[in-house]
Amino acid sequence: MSREPIRERGMQPALCRPEPPTPVSVLPSTPPPGPHLPHVYGLLEQTAEKLGAAKARISTLEALTDQLAELVDALRDTTGECDFDHHGYCQAHMWFAVDKRCPHPRATAALRAYEADKEARNG
Repeated sequence: MSREPIRERGMQPALCRPEPPTPVSVLPSTPPPGPHLPHVYGLLEQTAEKLGAAKARISTLEALTDQLAELVDALRDTTGECDFDHHGYCQAHMWFAVDKRCPHPRATAALRAYEADKEARNG
């Protein structure tokens, strides 16, 4: 092993650490030169546009959902429980289909789920 100083052999002592690299912005305002970067920036811009459109669509759908929930609440019967006859028809709400439950308890359950979801979204 050589006895010459570490620096003369082109090595750095363990206590001498190189300076950390300067942080680089993820998306600099002007892209550095390179053949692939314009394509990447184009994809990022397209993704940002689609994300903006999706956020606008979500806002519209949430507003429509709020309106539908108000309508369902206004149309459902809250005066009493279902009263099923021996055929399974709801006599209290005049619902004579047995393939689906009476719409009034279904509307109540849907509104409860909607309110829970809305509460979770709004935090």
